[in-house]
Amino acid sequence: MRAVCERCAALQPADWQAGDLCGTCGEASRRDVRCPWCTRLTPKAAFCRACGSGLVPAAWYGAARMLKAAGVDQFSVPERLAQLPDAQRDHFSRLYAPHSRALERQVDDLAYVESFLRGGGWSRALEDEWLPHLPLPPETLAQLTGPPSPAPNHAQAADLERLAHIRDSSPLPHTAQLAALARIRLGAPRSAEDSRRAGEAMRSPDEQLREEAALALGHWRFVTAYGYAVQPGTLRDELLAVYRRSGHVEAALGLALLAAQYANVQSLAFSPELFAPLLGAEDPGVAFAAALVLGQTDLLVAALKHPERRHAAARCLIRQGQAAPVAAVFLHLTPDEQEDVLSALRFGVGQIGEWCEVLATVLDTSPSAQLRRSAAHVLVREGRPEDALRLVAADPSSFADPVLRSPALSAHDLEAVCLLLLRLGEFDLSRVPALSELARSGRAAQGVVPGAFAGADEAGQQELCAFAGQQLRAGGGPGLPGFLWQVIEQAPSLSVRARAWHALSGWYQYPGEGQEPLLRCSRDTVTRFFGNLPSFLERLCRVIEQPEVLRAASGYDDFLRLLSDVDDDLLPALREESALTGRFRQALLTLCVDETAYSQLRGASAGLLGRLCVSGAERTALQRLLLAQLEADPPWAVQQELAQLKGAG
Repeated sequence: MRAVCERCAALQPADWQAGDLCGTCGEASRRDVRCPWCTRLTPKAAFCRACGSGLVPAAWYGAARMLKAAGVDQFSVPERLAQLPDAQRDHFSRLYAPHSRALERQVDDLAYVESFLRGGGWSRALEDEWLPHLPLPPETLAQLTGPPSPAPNHAQAADLERLAHIRDSSPLPHTAQLAALARIRLGAPRSAEDSRRAGEAMRSPDEQLREEAALALGHWRFVTAYGYAVQPGTLRDELLAVYRRSGHVEAALGLALLAAQYANVQSLAFSPELFAPLLGAEDPGVAFAAALVLGQTDLLVAALKHPERRHAAARCLIRQGQAAPVAAVFLHLTPDEQEDVLSALRFGVGQIGEWCEVLATVLDTSPSAQLRRSAAHVLVREGRPEDALRLVAADPSSFADPVLRSPALSAHDLEAVCLLLLRLGEFDLSRVPALSELARSGRAAQGVVPGAFAGADEAGQQELCAFAGQQLRAGGGPGLPGFLWQVIEQAPSLSVRARAWHALSGWYQYPGEGQEPLLRCSRDTVTRFFGNLPSFLERLCRVIEQPEVLRAASGYDDFLRLLSDVDDDLLPALREESALTGRFRQALLTLCVDETAYSQLRGASAGLLGRLCVSGAERTALQRLLLAQLEADPPWAVQQELAQLKGAG
């Protein structure tokens, strides 16, 4: 049977509950009192409509509850109260008062929390749940009795403070969780405790509490920035359940925001027509969320001027490939927001030309190493020559490769980067593959290695030799072989000498792509590797005359093996009478009689001397000269050549 208002006689709705105001006149629909036995609200009459217990005056309610706790029969309470002396009734009322105040304080706190939430009814449910348990056991009473909450204040900061006090001091988990959700709805700064309580609310068996938590955490402020201890998939599932139950448009907004923010979170496909009317919503938060979902560029650009919305608007614009307007406000973001925006920009789409100066400023001035690194990752995409040195200085291991590969850098720019890498100790072809690519590409100036060599440390000099070797194998630099020979002869470090020889020998044996390995004495190869025959003979003489130089570089034997492979077309030039050819013959003789030399080299030098003889008399004279200077038992290779000289003579 539906209730009727006792004041205006209006019929009340079917869902009317005791305590509700009249929907027509706004006054109390009827006068209800609490039953002292079952604690339910019941119309003021002689007995309770629920349990049949007799009702008592409101002033006697506390005393009646104390008698019930003492074991008085349900239907005897009113009579026993009436028989008690006034002083005794007052005493029972005073005993009940602390219990009533403790519950009232918890109900008031929860009612205050409810005023900031979408849902409601929790404070009434709390009162209905706890009233039957009053009076409470002493330990429970102590738990519910705590320091008073701060007085209500309309200032938002005071609201946040009071809500934090309730969250931290309430012994009731529901109250603490709802207080945390209220703080989140008010836009409180991110808090670990709010996050923990919100996570508890999302796992609650209470469907209404989970819905409140999902709608709070589905707000654009958290979906687009930092979640609150809830996995996106979990939040999606709860918002989806809310939307299917009630069609709540804010649940749909949250789902759309999640799908836009997280690529791995699938959601319903909502029509833009669902959100378009929300662009003009009275709640600015709802209107802005709709702008984020619909990608309204004009509204998002305008939101960049609003400190609270700036970060979310920036991320959305970058995701749409409209990063240019964000550059103007980037430095006004917090460091965490800047890091997040740079992460989005790094993996975003579109041009970032307008960002270059801002990113350069961050790279040069930011105290945050992580922020500088993120700015560099974005800036390196542009490949601007003016940024090359600052990028490499910021993190050589990460940015040397992309900087050196940038086609915008001139030979002068590339040389400056190489010099910087040398100063930083990062010029290493194994750790920076782009250095090898640069050497082989021909983009680097031929004077890079000679110009930088003297100022480099030992490790840098070794890498410069390797770099020069790569240049040679790619066909570059007529002056590089002479420079490397100079290093072999003059460098104080044996390891640097060895590296220089390694670079040269690699070129001699593998001169380039598509060519067969070749290191022999022929007119073509002499011209290719040494320019002309006199230069070649000069080099051979110096190697033989100063064997310790190339031996120290572990290349003596390798280089002189070419003496065993001299083409016939080169012999006429070697037979010509000149100071240089005479010196060359003397060098061959020195090598042949050098007992410390490799036997095959000694034999090769003797054989070449024999081939240079044009008559039997010359061969006989050579044989006598060798026998006079050789040891008593020369190596087998030398003996073979002597035998050939004797037979030919």
